[in-house]
Amino acid sequence: MFDQLLIILPKISGVASFSGSTFIVYDYIMNRRKDKATYFRLLLAISIIDVLTSAAYFSGTWAMPRLDDEGNDIAARYGNRITCKIQSLIIQFGIASPFYNLSLAIYYQLVVAQNWQQSRIRKIEPYLHIFPLSFGLITTLIALTSNEDISDDGLNFFCWFNNPNNQAYL
Repeated sequence: MFDQLLIILPKISGVASFSGSTFIVYDYIMNRRKDKATYFRLLLAISIIDVLTSAAYFSGTWAMPRLDDEGNDIAARYGNRITCKIQSLIIQFGIASPFYNLSLAIYYQLVVAQNWQQSRIRKIEPYLHIFPLSFGLITTLIALTSNEDISDDGLNFFCWFNNPNNQAYL
């Protein structure tokens, strides 16, 4: 029963998150205003990342290799090593999302508490995007180029990078 919950729950939260973020992206695209403020662009970026990450979480065990090491079929798994690695990379890139939350917090601090105008915010806006995207991309590239294996065993309900020797990396 616990295993079934681990298979089903990420699909429920994945659909909810995917739907909400997709609506935000749709609303941004359909909004015909010529001057879309920094806030909306930050929200768009975090929503696009969330759409991708939510889809990866939704796929859950489906992306995991169908066969175990002995060649036996595993329930609710339909993927292979490649689909598992792709899922891992998308989830890793999702680390950019909390940093976009930080960018939104900085934006609110500057606009609400410091009373910055939109013209002044536009000058720092690139930095509000560069840090989250760079961090997500760099950590994803490190994971992609590392020799770490993909973990798809135990109680995991999605693929993730495994460091079998528990080595620390700088």
